[in-house]
Order: sequence, then C-alpha cells, then structure tokens
Amino acid sequence: MCESDDYEKFYRVIKEYALFKCQRCGLVFLKDAPDEIFKMDFIQQAKEGLVSNHKERVEYFSFPHLYNKYRSIFDGFFEERFCRIKKYSSFSSMLDVGCGYGFWMKYCADRGIEVDGFDMSREVVDWMTENFCLKGTVCVIEEFETDKKYDCVVLCDILEHVIEPGKEIRRFGKMLNENGIMYIQLPSIIGFKFPRSQGHDLPFHIWQFNFHALKKLIEKNGFSLMDWRTGVTGVIGVYEDNCGRAPFLKRLEWQIARSLKIGNRLQMIIKRKV
Repeated sequence: MCESDDYEKFYRVIKEYALFKCQRCGLVFLKDAPDEIFKMDFIQQAKEGLVSNHKERVEYFSFPHLYNKYRSIFDGFFEERFCRIKKYSSFSSMLDVGCGYGFWMKYCADRGIEVDGFDMSREVVDWMTENFCLKGTVCVIEEFETDKKYDCVVLCDILEHVIEPGKEIRRFGKMLNENGIMYIQLPSIIGFKFPRSQGHDLPFHIWQFNFHALKKLIEKNGFSLMDWRTGVTGVIGVYEDNCGRAPFLKRLEWQIARSLKIGNRLQMIIKRKV
C-alpha cells in the first residue's frame, strides 16, 4: 500500500491464517485471503460470535436487540459522529456504505439529512425498510454504482474487508460533491484492546490498519487528512464516559488511550486534494 518492497516480514499465525507486516508503514495484512470469505454470511457469523467465547470470533454488535438495549450509547456515538461531520461539511446528504440495519441512517434522516445506503445482506436491508421505512440497496461494495453526489460518504468498518481499499476510496470519492468529505472508521492494530479478548476478526479483516498506514493510503489515493481520533470500542468517548462503574484502572487505561491517540479504534475525516 505504501509501495514498500520490504513487506514480507512474517507477523504471526492466528488460527490457520498467516499475517505479514509492512516494515515501512506497519500495515498488517492477510497475504492470501481465502476465497471462502466472499461466500460466507457475515451477519450469521456475527450472530454466532455473540454467544462464543473464542478470542477470534467475529465481533459485531449493531444488532436490533443490542441497539434497543443500549440506545443511549448508540445515540451518543451517533451524536458525536454527526457533530464532527457537520464541522467539516454542510452535510445535507449522505451515502452510508455497508449500512447494516440502518441505525445511523435513521439518526441522520430524523435530523433532516437525505440518506442513501446499501449493504450486501438482504436480511439487514429488509429489516431497515420494514422498521424504519428507509430505502436501501442490496449490493456488494465493489459493485455499487450511482450518479448521485453526496456531502458525505461514510465507511464504518468497511476498508478492512475489501481486497483493494485504495480503489474503493477513489471510487467512492467520485460520489462526493465538490466540497464533500469522507468519514472512515475502522479497527487499529495498535492501541489498548477492549475487551482484552478482542481479536483480529479473521478471515474477514484482510487489512489491519494503523494511523500511519491509513494516512498513506488516503494520501496515495488523492485525499488529504482533515481530522483524526482514536478511542476504545467506538472511536469516541461515549461508552467510556457512560461507564463510571468500571474499575479505576480500566477507566485510567481508556483515558490514556484517548489522550495519546493509541486506542483500538481509528477515525479519519478526509477530503479530496485540491
């Protein structure tokens, strides 16, 4: 990704998957992604992960029953995300790439934003349509096309899944208005892990990014960095701030991770270079 030739350093084996690390930018990656991952049902794997104690289970928590249970925390995530996007964009229209059950789209639509979204899972798109009356498209990421232009394109937990993340950044960049921005959120390979058992979501996560690797990727593909943050479990501090009953050392760890920008979640707001 950073065009380094020094990338063949072996990193580690997790389950049966061998990971390698770029010596220049620190990107960790699954060199030979198995074809099976493109045929597996991610939502079904994630449902199984909810009842599994295996460290390398699929970790995905944006299911309707958890959304309803932790609504205040979800809304806190969304409020901070919304405000950060508004800081850099007029934000009257949005494309949500991999929209899931549509919780973020619903939050934005309720605030007057024109929203479009798509997901490869028909189950989640049908649920969103039935429960939120929002229109979504069933489509894999690499095949989505539209003539519309948006103030913001949101890619939350997307780039680590695709074979050519740079190509997708360029492609979705063409769907932005002249002053449009892109909001990217994904796991960071460095930083404090919370919970401690958090894994690498293999084989679904082909790329394990850090700040430097992601910055090189966006700059190489015609974008400049406007803002970035890290945190635990959601990039932002809502979860940590609402868990006052957590042990002191745990809360101290969270604060250090946020202050030093070494949390296990990474967020970037980017804009096309002039």
